[in-house]
Amino acid sequence: MRVNATEDGLKAGEPEIFLQTAANETYPSFSPDGRWIAYITDETGQPNVYVQPFLRAGGKYRISPNGGRNPHWRADGKELFYLDAAGAMTAVSIDATDTFVAGSPETLFPAGVVSANRMYDVTRDGQRF
Repeated sequence: MRVNATEDGLKAGEPEIFLQTAANETYPSFSPDGRWIAYITDETGQPNVYVQPFLRAGGKYRISPNGGRNPHWRADGKELFYLDAAGAMTAVSIDATDTFVAGSPETLFPAGVVSANRMYDVTRDGQRF
């Protein structure tokens, strides 16, 4: 995954490699405060959503237990949305105040969309898609 970055955040110029493994990492989504990056990786054999610190030390956190795509942060960073393997819109509460703590995924509604492309957006309050 390539991004334009410095330790203070994003910058203009040539992209640099942020994450490179044998798996495919795609569709990065930065938290509103720029401290975290959600992305898809197929390292387990199926696409799943993970979050890890951006340009800081720390581990990565698996968000989707059984497949997931298209991560998108709520505007306040307290929730992460994604489409599960069946195409249902799913929400996970996030507390990244001091450390990173993710709640259990909750199915919101069947979206009927299973796509590698980000095919939705969410309002700032996370109430409409």
